[in-house]
Amino acid sequence: MHLPTLSIASALLLSACGGGGGGGSTVTPPPPVVDRTAPALSFSPSSLTVESEASATSTLTATDAVGITVGPNVSCTNGGTFSVATNTFTAAAVTADTQSVCTATASDAAGNSGSATLTVTMTAPVPDTTAPVVQFSPATLTVESGQTGSSTLTATDDSGVTTGPTVSCTNGGSFNVSTNTFTAATVTTDTESVCTATASDDAGNEGTGTLTVTMTPAPVATNVTVSGKLTYDRVPFPVGASSGLDYDNIVQLPIRQAPVELLNAAGAVLDSTVSDDNGDYSFTVLSGTEVRVRVRSEVQKGAPNEINLKVVDNTSSDALYALQGGLAEVPNSNQTRNLNAASGWGGSGYTTTRAAAPFALLDTIYGTLEDFIAVDADIDFPAFNVLWSTRNRAEPGSVADGQIGTSSFTVSNGIPVIRILGDANNDTDEYDVHVVVHEFGHYFENSLSRSDSIGGQHSSSNRLDARVAFGEGWGNALSGMILGDSFYRDSFGSQQGSGFRINVENNTYTSTGWYSEGSVQSILYDLFDSANDGADTSSYGLAPIYGAFTDPDYKDTEAFTTIFAFLEALENQTGVNAAEITALTTAQAISGTTGFGVGETNDGGLPDQLPVYLSLPTNNTNIEFCSVDNFGDYNKHGNRRYLEFTAPTAGNYDFVMTRASGAATSDPDFRVYKDGVLVGRGESGVANTETQTIGLTAGQHVMEAYSFQNVGPGETRADVCYTLRLEAP
Repeated sequence: MHLPTLSIASALLLSACGGGGGGGSTVTPPPPVVDRTAPALSFSPSSLTVESEASATSTLTATDAVGITVGPNVSCTNGGTFSVATNTFTAAAVTADTQSVCTATASDAAGNSGSATLTVTMTAPVPDTTAPVVQFSPATLTVESGQTGSSTLTATDDSGVTTGPTVSCTNGGSFNVSTNTFTAATVTTDTESVCTATASDDAGNEGTGTLTVTMTPAPVATNVTVSGKLTYDRVPFPVGASSGLDYDNIVQLPIRQAPVELLNAAGAVLDSTVSDDNGDYSFTVLSGTEVRVRVRSEVQKGAPNEINLKVVDNTSSDALYALQGGLAEVPNSNQTRNLNAASGWGGSGYTTTRAAAPFALLDTIYGTLEDFIAVDADIDFPAFNVLWSTRNRAEPGSVADGQIGTSSFTVSNGIPVIRILGDANNDTDEYDVHVVVHEFGHYFENSLSRSDSIGGQHSSSNRLDARVAFGEGWGNALSGMILGDSFYRDSFGSQQGSGFRINVENNTYTSTGWYSEGSVQSILYDLFDSANDGADTSSYGLAPIYGAFTDPDYKDTEAFTTIFAFLEALENQTGVNAAEITALTTAQAISGTTGFGVGETNDGGLPDQLPVYLSLPTNNTNIEFCSVDNFGDYNKHGNRRYLEFTAPTAGNYDFVMTRASGAATSDPDFRVYKDGVLVGRGESGVANTETQTIGLTAGQHVMEAYSFQNVGPGETRADVCYTLRLEAP
């Protein structure tokens, strides 16, 4: 039926009339929209190929205009499975290629259902037919009977080694897989051992590798030579400079005439020898023996020149220094083993053991001994030690702790000892060769000649006790004689970089005279050297000087050992010209003669000091003299007065020393000597007077008399004069 069409205006009018009357019309709403669209599902990719029991990924998506309410759910055929959570397909175990179809479904709220499929070809596994690769590197060895050799064993496989590698060897050889070590059997002829290594993978594939070893008989032990050169580092002074040591020009010098030992693994001495003047040594030893070489810091010799010299560590119970090499087996052929005692210098300081120091000291002193042997083929050197330690420092105190005061000579427990400083960056003397020879000069005086020196502080500018002046001047001059260098040098300070030098041939000193070590060293060196200068026209060398020191008349002189006594002995030596000696002494303002300095006119600024020896009557008559401190204390010129007297008979002699003037209170002391031996003393400590009765033999004696205040440590110095009288029995 065709309905009439209303105009827009009419429709609006009807709509505006309201709803009151029963004759009006209503508008019916449109019907609801119905959801008929199914969810959309897809796999990406939609097909896979997966090996038996393996897994692969395909991304599953499900979308809907309204929303998924059920699923997606997936089911697969032929045993395959799909995990929606991980988008992973897992193949079943198959033995032939098999297709699995996985269907995914999902529904929405209107009951619309959608699906998608994933087609998977599940493939049968490919059989593993590849065997592990087993290798030895190297694949051949030669190993001595009973010894071991190394070869690295490896086993690799594409799917992994599951068994092995295990190794078996023929003919008694064995291989340790964990250490890659082959151990040879004991054989007497060349024997081949083949080691076979086997490894398997999880498919049962087996791989092998071989190691071929020639097992050789152990060599028959034979005598071979182990030899080498022994050296030490010498740190020199720079040429011509006054500075300290030159570490940029270290040289290696031979360790000469030192005991060399061949030690076994237990430290037992198998053999010993002595290095020659080139530092060379040699041993004959059986091959196959484990040994090490050791050299000791000493010189031990018998006739014709007995020497017993050791360099020891005074801070370690006087342990002898030694240098030793590593323990190693002696091969079947001759072997060279060199050893060098290194300085320990690291560039700006000592960084390792200062092994060279003891051997440097040993060599310096041995070279000095050689020069004396050259003038006396029968000379013997009584035993003496050189004490050195890195802890030896310029402090008073315990020598065992390294507090040695300074490099010096003394006698300890009856053994002469030379103490040498070793305190780095302060004062070291092991390479200061002039210092070392100087101290040897004191040993020489003490052990082969005679020294009456009382020691103490000294310098070339001091006016000294004449005994000290002679001993110290001799030490300085000897260093120039032995080393062929008139410049006495000493290093000290940071990095041993500072130093001083004095020329012992210098003829001019502020303290010129018989009390001056400068004058003494000048005279002695001019007597020795061949270079004539000033009043020096003599060139005697060491022989007559040595002869004077060892002359019995000098060793037993009634006077003290001073320049006077020495020159008296020197004039008795063959070939010595007295006029040449007089020229030298005159140039040094020394005019006295005989061992007592008779006629000396140089008082050194102290008129009371002449004559050099006062004559003391034995008839109880007073003589007067003074003890003064004008030039210092203890060992300086004027502290002590020399006297001489002759005891007419053996008996008890009375000595009385009494203050006469000067300091109000003093402690007079004296000592009496016969031929250099102390035979009596007056040191009671009684103020202003000293009385002693001393038993004497007949003959000439000498004395030193003094105020204890001018020689004792910590005393208040003062000039004081005394009377002294002696009464014979």
